[in-house]
Amino acid sequence: MLLKRTYSSILCLGALLYISSCTPPNNNTGTKNLTEPIDSNYMIGSEFGTDTVLNTLLEEYRTEKNHKMSRVLTRTKKGLTKERPQSELTNLMADVCLEEGKTSSGKTVDFSVVNYGGIRSSVPKGDVTLEDVYKLMPFDNAICLLEIHRDSVQSMAEYIVRRGGEPISGVQLKVDGEKLVEVLVNKNPLNSKESYWLATSDYLANGGDKMVFLSNPINRINTNLKVRDALIQSFERQSVLNPSSEKRIIYVNK
Repeated sequence: MLLKRTYSSILCLGALLYISSCTPPNNNTGTKNLTEPIDSNYMIGSEFGTDTVLNTLLEEYRTEKNHKMSRVLTRTKKGLTKERPQSELTNLMADVCLEEGKTSSGKTVDFSVVNYGGIRSSVPKGDVTLEDVYKLMPFDNAICLLEIHRDSVQSMAEYIVRRGGEPISGVQLKVDGEKLVEVLVNKNPLNSKESYWLATSDYLANGGDKMVFLSNPINRINTNLKVRDALIQSFERQSVLNPSSEKRIIYVNK
């Protein structure tokens, strides 16, 4: 009841502030002109004091949160940051998506792709905590498996080259200048199969980041395994992270 009353008070205060900020001035006739609202900013600072009741209420949750988030999952010998066209961190993210996608579904998965923009932090040197993983992947996106035609794989590869690189695993792209010249899936030419199984996030599977070529697959399997949980599972199985430094996007004339 205390929690509900406190939140209700906050909502009421917010509503009053909003109404006050939108109240139009009186005009010369003594009536209010409703077509001319006034927007005002209200700065809340230390001069308002501390809500000790709310602070006491939140302290219990803050303590529990800090305890859980400080749990050490693994370690790393150096800090990992994302870079284009590839980096150890982007390789790590794609590798986890591929391996955990296979494990959770029991299917043979050919390769994976993760969106670069979805990686929201770095991995610090030393202990890697649960909080680090939440910072790295704060979204609730889940791993999704797609069976796509080889033409869609080609479209995906061309898109990745135009973007300057995206996290990939199980696939290698060779680029001459700005032109894609070869796509290898598990070291085999792209035209060796009619279709391929891809592990990715449901965000990309739904056409996010303009990957519309993934939105109409031959088959789709939703694993319901969050990408973040896949990272946690993978990290906990490793005493020390050993991400791959393999070049998966190769510029042949550089």
